[in-house]
Amino acid sequence: MKYRVTQDKIKSQDNYKLAPKGDGMIEQAIQWLKDGGEESAAAILSDCELDLLFVDLAFELGGERELELYDVNIAAPRRILDGIEESYSQEKEQIEQAIKGLAQSNNWCIRDIVWVPKLPSKKSPVETEVSEQLLTVNSEHLRRAWEKTLRRKSEDPEGAITAARTLVETVCKHILDEEQIAYPNNADLPNLYRLVVEQLHLAPEQYTEGLIRKILGSCQSVVGAIAALRNQLGDAHGKRAEAAIPHPLLAELAVNLAGAMAKYLLAVWESSKKNGG
Repeated sequence: MKYRVTQDKIKSQDNYKLAPKGDGMIEQAIQWLKDGGEESAAAILSDCELDLLFVDLAFELGGERELELYDVNIAAPRRILDGIEESYSQEKEQIEQAIKGLAQSNNWCIRDIVWVPKLPSKKSPVETEVSEQLLTVNSEHLRRAWEKTLRRKSEDPEGAITAARTLVETVCKHILDEEQIAYPNNADLPNLYRLVVEQLHLAPEQYTEGLIRKILGSCQSVVGAIAALRNQLGDAHGKRAEAAIPHPLLAELAVNLAGAMAKYLLAVWESSKKNGG
């Protein structure tokens, strides 16, 4: 696409501002790639972070359409970045085409796409422990569910609440599937959780000691609350115009609670397998 910018010259990088749209676009791009059967490119992009840097307003040559002009940084882990020009050249082209196509549908124009190193981020103790626990489980779905939850936490409280509920549900289904325990396709999170804790001997009614029953009952309440919070404040359903927007700190609490429950269930399950079930 040919365009002209409204300023004569972009003077320096200081003129850039970070657009708060990267997380949403990367998820759209991953889904777009999957829909096109480009699974390898989708997998690579899911391990990356995407920043959109606003450059200026531009006008399409020969027309009056105003566009937002962006540069894009794709932050990739070293194992991906080292092979992006050779081993992953096809996936690189597919990813960049997906980003440009999605940008155009949003009335944006991408001026340049640059692949940069993905630097380690400072994680909270909960994030670190959950991430380490997930490394012990052979499930790409679980790892991506957790990464999506973390990506949304800072800039998309509604999406983070929905992703937190999805994380716990994914953990429950993973355990039930591995244990070959049947469950209805339309089973909600509280019912899935009940099946899991019964299998892992974590149901409150399976204990007589009062304090243990209270703690396990509180865990059950937390999972139920995460599911209810998603229905009320998440982004999975359409909302009325006057609907409340969740505070980012509430979303962070939901993510941390979901992460703690996911880690606990997986740790108990792994321990039960080592001890013969």
